[in-house]
Amino acid sequence: MTKSLLWSVAMSCTIHWLNSPPNIRKEHFQKVKNANILQDPLYGLATAQMGSSKPKWAIFEIEGHEAGFFQILETGICANMLHAVMLDRGPVWFDGYGSHEHFAAFLTAFRKEFPHRLGRAVRLMPEIESSQDVDSLLQQHKFRKKTKKYQTISLDLTQDAAQLRGDFKKNWRSALQKAENAGVTADWDTKGTHLDWFLKFYSFDKKTKGYDGPSVELIRALSSKFTPEGDMIIGRAKHEGQVIAAILLFCHGPTATYQIGWNTQRGRDLSAHNLLLWEALLFLKQRGLSGLDLGGVNESAAKNVKKFKEGMGGQLITLAGLYT
Repeated sequence: MTKSLLWSVAMSCTIHWLNSPPNIRKEHFQKVKNANILQDPLYGLATAQMGSSKPKWAIFEIEGHEAGFFQILETGICANMLHAVMLDRGPVWFDGYGSHEHFAAFLTAFRKEFPHRLGRAVRLMPEIESSQDVDSLLQQHKFRKKTKKYQTISLDLTQDAAQLRGDFKKNWRSALQKAENAGVTADWDTKGTHLDWFLKFYSFDKKTKGYDGPSVELIRALSSKFTPEGDMIIGRAKHEGQVIAAILLFCHGPTATYQIGWNTQRGRDLSAHNLLLWEALLFLKQRGLSGLDLGGVNESAAKNVKKFKEGMGGQLITLAGLYT
């Protein structure tokens, strides 16, 4: 018997499905130390608003103790004879949980809820670091790997400002100093005042440069859920009275995610994004947040983006990837 199989039977796990009370976010999701936006209940509600899927939430217990939270998105027709279930970057773990043994127990319970059958598609991108043991365990539960590992970069905002800045790579810090010396400044909008303006330039930037990115429709749906909570932030970089770059972030639980941004040629010349991200760290720290997820990175289509984000000195996290 393999070690992974031993894990799968060593601990009991029980899933408890939740209704959708207004305080579900505070009661459950806010307990998560390393929360991510895809598991935020507001993200699920935003996708439901777009008509693409329906969210469903659960907490789960391991050996009788609350161990974590997860959100699935599902679609189904003909009384779920044709059924799709998506668990992206979940489950998310409460303090003291998240080991391979805990994941094995969760996966066994999750498969019992959604057994492999004709007509059902289950997509899983687990919130656990990549390893051969994790891959073997998923294969035991009839999941097949569909994509390479998922990578993101996380910054620890519990450090003081001097430590954060000191962790920047030399060329990144020099670019930041260049922006500061040139008089580039930043302002912050948490009420959605500049959303239409931001998306107009984002749409143009995305079209002209031909890169992949979230749709304008998704960002609007997310804004409709996050803005009333004060959890959507638009940052604008200005130079001599003109806006030269902008970024958009979402806050979720004790952490935040860099979602999208755009730049002008003048912004690139003056390293405006360096200044925006540095000022964003300070702004998020003032709000009491403990981490910033810089978003997915890869070595192929967006190699330069990965290099830029790595310049901030955060932790490169490699998750297991996408399985079906």
